[in-house]
Amino acid sequence: MFWTQFIPGDAISVNMASGTGRLCLTDTFVIDAHDVVSGLTRQPADQASVSLVVHWENPGDGGHTHDTTNRFDLTYVNTSSRIEWSATKQGFKFLSDPSDTSVSDFSVLGTEINGVFF
Repeated sequence: MFWTQFIPGDAISVNMASGTGRLCLTDTFVIDAHDVVSGLTRQPADQASVSLVVHWENPGDGGHTHDTTNRFDLTYVNTSSRIEWSATKQGFKFLSDPSDTSVSDFSVLGTEINGVFF
């Protein structure tokens, strides 16, 4: 799955100092193109909605990278994360298991500046 979506500012909160964050979306409109090839070749798609809550917590090691040549700056902290989400379209609904059942193999919380914003 891949969506590029506008996220309202009040849907996300991040505290880099404490290594925590939260993203919450409710009934957010998305286009379901079924697969990557269909999406890239503009095949027929369905209207759908997603709801999700993601938590980043339990901060670990972090770091900072500054690259003037490539106009890139990154500050990050390794964390664990958990998510609960659902997706709905006509005739179909999916609901994940509760977020407390999530397994976090890799998760990073960070801020990045690049390109014209550098």
